Amino acid sequence: MFRWDPDLCYPRLNLSRIWMDPVISPEPNVYEAVMIAEGVQPASEEGQLAAWQLLVNNGLAFTLQGWFGRTARSLIERGVILPPQ
Repeated sequence: MFRWDPDLCYPRLNLSRIWMDPVISPEPNVYEAVMIAEGVQPASEEGQLAAWQLLVNNGLAFTLQGWFGRTARSLIERGVILPPQ
């Protein structure tokens, strides 16, 4: 019987250099920021704003699903977070 094993098909990617290390910085990494924005990962209000700011600063908020960009623009317009830096 055939058993599909993703480890045999795809090499493991080391994305640690792309995402921020939570030990070095308390800001969320990209994955955590998306999970916080979607409400999958709980966070304080400060953590939620930091996640949205990170997604806006790196432009990801405007390339994901439409509601990410709409929410980001709304937060910027209301002065809750800053425009992309």
